Amino acid sequence: MKDVPDISSDLQLAAAKGREIIAALQRLVGEVEQAQSDAARLVAAGKIREVAQTFQLAQKHYQAALQHDPGSLEAKARLAILYTKQRRRPTALKTALEVAQQNAKFKFSDITGRPRSVQTVLGDAHRESGNAEDAKTAYAAALKLQSGDDYAAFRLAQLHLGSGDIAAAQNLAKKMGEHPEFAELHAALRLVKAGSGPGLRGTIADLASKFAAAV
Repeated sequence: MKDVPDISSDLQLAAAKGREIIAALQRLVGEVEQAQSDAARLVAAGKIREVAQTFQLAQKHYQAALQHDPGSLEAKARLAILYTKQRRRPTALKTALEVAQQNAKFKFSDITGRPRSVQTVLGDAHRESGNAEDAKTAYAAALKLQSGDDYAAFRLAQLHLGSGDIAAAQNLAKKMGEHPEFAELHAALRLVKAGSGPGLRGTIADLASKFAAAV
């Protein structure tokens, strides 16, 4: 009889993610109903559509927000994020660059309220386009803008690990925090840190290959 795998940690991670999504949606519903501008309400509505993965409706809301307020950098940043999710790489990069040109230090919060900036968005667009070095530069700039941008730290650590720069990846571990989404990368970095002997080089090569493919 096969051993039954322990799924307790997976269930805990799923429950934590569910609570995070519920809290985010409750806050966004409040913004849809009570935000003081039509543009802000439309941006909140777009985020709800993103969570539901109805991306065409999300795009419609963000574009409508820009019609109400052409200066809404958050609406434009969300469009860049949306295009990245849809793998519309050239459009995502073009849109992210437009936001960065308007304000290279623009900061906002993601759907769950965690800190983000246009540089984070730009990093994602470069990463999806296969421009690893440009992505590293953007994520590093994001961390200079907001040291609490744990997602930028996570993606930058992934890129460093993917290129074999273990020390740089390990230096970012503390900035990543302990968010459930980062658990696998934290485990990989701990494995490398604890490793020794002739097998370590192979372990590092395997992890580098895995995370290079992941990004």
